Amino acid sequence: MNHVVYFFLLFMVGYSLTSVAQPTSFHKLQSLGVSAKVGFDSNFQGLLTGANLSYEHRSNKWWGITSSLNHEIYRGFPFWQVNGSENDWMFRKASFDFGLRSYLQPLYLSASIGLGYSSGYAKEEDNKINSHALQLMGYNSLGLGFQFRKRNGDAMEIEIGINSLYPTKVPTLGYRYRFLLKD
Repeated sequence: MNHVVYFFLLFMVGYSLTSVAQPTSFHKLQSLGVSAKVGFDSNFQGLLTGANLSYEHRSNKWWGITSSLNHEIYRGFPFWQVNGSENDWMFRKASFDFGLRSYLQPLYLSASIGLGYSSGYAKEEDNKINSHALQLMGYNSLGLGFQFRKRNGDAMEIEIGINSLYPTKVPTLGYRYRFLLKD
């Protein structure tokens, strides 16, 4: 009788070491994300607000390829004093970028590079408005995020990062809702 119990235990241990709870194949995922972000530019003492529309393709569970369209508004406020002068300025920046994401569930690390443009104005001390013409510039961003998966496959993400559209580097905090695209 003891031999049967030992054989059964040996069989169960061997089976548990070789069995797999879920299939090892990964179903390719595609998703569309919409996000809002805020940040503070410490160099120019201004607030950043922005929105983002992004697409992601994941062919495995570790990596994703992304592309996104960004729109950001940097705004200085007259009641903030910098070097004794009023800080009244505004820049609109838009960019298109491609990037990679590396997943360590539920965390991810993202990096992207692309092109963007900037235009805006700055009010001088004598209340003269100085307009800045449209300028084409390089854009890059780095982010660290946390992803909450929902049962239907959609995801909510919270991300901290640094956006850089020359010459500014702005720390940001963002929220993104990612819709899973069905095949």
